[in-house]
Amino acid sequence: MSLARVAQRYVKPLIEVALEQKIEKRVLEDLAFVDHTIKTNRNLAVMLSNPIIYSDKKQKVLQEIFRGKVHELVIKFFEVLAKNTRDEILPYVYTAYKNEYNRIKDIHEVKVISASELNAQNMQEIEALCQKIYKTGTISIQHAINPDLIAGIIIQTEYKQFDLSVSSRLRKVKSELI
Repeated sequence: MSLARVAQRYVKPLIEVALEQKIEKRVLEDLAFVDHTIKTNRNLAVMLSNPIIYSDKKQKVLQEIFRGKVHELVIKFFEVLAKNTRDEILPYVYTAYKNEYNRIKDIHEVKVISASELNAQNMQEIEALCQKIYKTGTISIQHAINPDLIAGIIIQTEYKQFDLSVSSRLRKVKSELI
């Protein structure tokens, strides 16, 4: 079983408890902080992925780093992972939790990549298009700029990608000519 699937199984009880305590958003933010900390600290990432270091040592390091900075439920979650020697799933926990959170809250994430900054009207049109696709729920749009697109946009939803960029059209024409 992949580590991402294992993370999904561990996250379900975590989000259930967070929902009971009405702290699901706080836990999401805390897990984002933990994920960012691990990804930006190479030594921590290496230590956590090292199979020679025992899980209880890893848990103590995590507690020292994050106690007082994240909710106690997240600290207890670290303890559960260490007790079950599943600390290797930690890099997958944030994504799994965020996916489950979005499913429960009916939030649909959409990534929009454009060659330049989009104005408010463009963003409203994209949001209206996404509302037609999803019909229900909240649309969460993340915008990124990639000048390599030359012009146009790419819209990535959970299920589909709409590539309306000039660079992709040029690649298509080039492949047809060759």
